[in-house]
Amino acid sequence: MPALTLGKRDDLGDLRETFGAAGMAHLLALSGLHVGVLLLALGRSLSRLPSARLPVLAAATLGFVLLVGPSPSVVRAATMALAALAATALGSGRAHAWATLGLAALLGTLSAPQMVFDLGFQLSHLAVVGMLVFLPPWTKALTGPGLGGRSLGGGAPTGSRGRLARLAGALVNGGLVSVAAQLPTLSLVAGTFGGVPVASPLVNVVAVPLAGLLVPLGFLAAAAGLITTPLAALVNHVTGPLAAALIGAAELGARLPFVVWGEIGPVGHVAWVGACACLAAWAHGRLRAAQALAVILLGGSATLALTPRHGVPDVWFLDVGQGDAALIRLPGGTGVLVDGGGTPFSDYDVGKRVVLPALRALGVRRLDAVVSTHPDADHLEGLLTVLGAIPVGLLVAGPPVPDNALDVALRELAAERGVEVHEAWRGERLVVGRAGHIVLDVLNPARGPDPPAGNDASVALVLRLDGVAKAVFLGDLGVAVEPDLPVPPVDVLMVGHHGSRGSTGEGLVRAASPSLAVISVGKNSYGHPTAEVVDRLAAHGVTVLTTQERGAVRVGLRGGTTWSTMVGP
Repeated sequence: MPALTLGKRDDLGDLRETFGAAGMAHLLALSGLHVGVLLLALGRSLSRLPSARLPVLAAATLGFVLLVGPSPSVVRAATMALAALAATALGSGRAHAWATLGLAALLGTLSAPQMVFDLGFQLSHLAVVGMLVFLPPWTKALTGPGLGGRSLGGGAPTGSRGRLARLAGALVNGGLVSVAAQLPTLSLVAGTFGGVPVASPLVNVVAVPLAGLLVPLGFLAAAAGLITTPLAALVNHVTGPLAAALIGAAELGARLPFVVWGEIGPVGHVAWVGACACLAAWAHGRLRAAQALAVILLGGSATLALTPRHGVPDVWFLDVGQGDAALIRLPGGTGVLVDGGGTPFSDYDVGKRVVLPALRALGVRRLDAVVSTHPDADHLEGLLTVLGAIPVGLLVAGPPVPDNALDVALRELAAERGVEVHEAWRGERLVVGRAGHIVLDVLNPARGPDPPAGNDASVALVLRLDGVAKAVFLGDLGVAVEPDLPVPPVDVLMVGHHGSRGSTGEGLVRAASPSLAVISVGKNSYGHPTAEVVDRLAAHGVTVLTTQERGAVRVGLRGGTTWSTMVGP
């Protein structure tokens, strides 16, 4: 209820993810729905005080903005509401919707120009544009017998038939509003959140009316609580079941199909704008269906033609800041993820914000294996998010570390998700992918009476393609263990421990003799990568790339050592 009424979402926990997966996140972000519902409820309560109605509604609108804060969507809704109230007060009739929307956009950008780059600003205005563009022709086309409450004879049906007709009309109208609002925002939603809940319009047909009841009830409970707590509790006897029904709708919607999408660049957004324009022109009778379809297909073909083609298999060293995450991408939308990054001193979820979007953008729908080299937060933390979000065939890790909370949590999550856990030891060979062209040779840790611990227990791997060694992944291994590793010559070396002084010694560089070395590193106070390691690699003629300077680094595994970089947003 604090989220619905005041936009305070800090205590929602997993409900935020649930509402997002169901396409109901907009109900938790204050917008025109909340402003409109409050003004409608307040306006009806003032129906017997016509002289006080307009000034009270205007004051309530301003008070709501001051109470919840001037977020882009609230500023837009409040501006449009105040413009409509002013038009009524001045006797100019009903305010023109396009004019009030333009006024809201103008005032918002003049007061805070940076607002145009805010996702909430963009989604809020585009949703209103969608309703203004699509609802009139759709409503006109679908209004007929049984819709809108009119019978075949032109009169309004009565009795149970009339109630059913009105219910059907309300459901259809609710679905139209939801589709119209979401259509122009689709590319932004898919690109930002990694996918689209396809059943969102249907779920919102039920969810929006529930939210419309809960918003005024929340403020009523708050007002009652100012008088006496038992009176507020009485209101909440009604609120509770409605809130439970809304949460139930979100949980049901979150289980319905979700179309996973990857990165959408400027060309993709432009193509979607063109598609929406064609749909609008068709809806308003300016284009025939075949013409609109032809233009949309042409735009879609252009985006496909302009999309970079990266041959698989390849390796992507992801830019996760001061941490490690490397994706071995395989044919068929699968791959192997070696570590998932993490932020030990922050609540920033690098798995959710970086790794998962990267997997989706690269077309990886399933991971044959996930490798946790060792349980340091900057390597393991992001894996928790990944393991909970997409199918994983096998979790590869070193021996358990019972006193490490992250290691325990990862293994418990794997058991909960039905993912087999395999303890890796030196000398093992793991075959990944359906064709068996990719194998991972385990270099470390070694079995023995005194097994290594800490960084020296990191799982180190050699990636082989058709029997040829291509890359080495070292985790955070140090120079004390490196002489014992049977490292073959490879094309690519993922430098150990982010390029620290105690890793990637002379012997290892000579044994691996790579042509390319990648250091996964971010802004840090440790001095990583050290000049000593970088100079050692350079002295052997190795090209050194860091994710801090280059962003994500892609290395092709066929046709020689080809690499490219991609700086993220």
